[in-house]
Amino acid sequence: MTAASATDENGATRTLISDLEGVRAQIADAVRERPLAATAVAAGVGFVLGGGLTRRVMTLLIATGTRAVGARIAEHIRESAATTATEPRTGGTRS
Repeated sequence: MTAASATDENGATRTLISDLEGVRAQIADAVRERPLAATAVAAGVGFVLGGGLTRRVMTLLIATGTRAVGARIAEHIRESAATTATEPRTGGTRS
């Protein structure tokens, strides 16, 4: 059996192993640059995976995050609509 592979935008061959190695290198760089932040993230992930958060708290966090993301998306849509409305229309005329 052969490993699945794909090519990236530069034409280089990618495999799952090469992608995982890239992720490992990024994590290693982040830990080297900010060891305290990496330790805090690891502790937080361990706490969550260890069952430290109740279902109610997780529901509250997910609902709050969803509302925050929804607000950002709505703001982006409003800004985009305002920009589109102020730009002059160009193109052919309908007859």
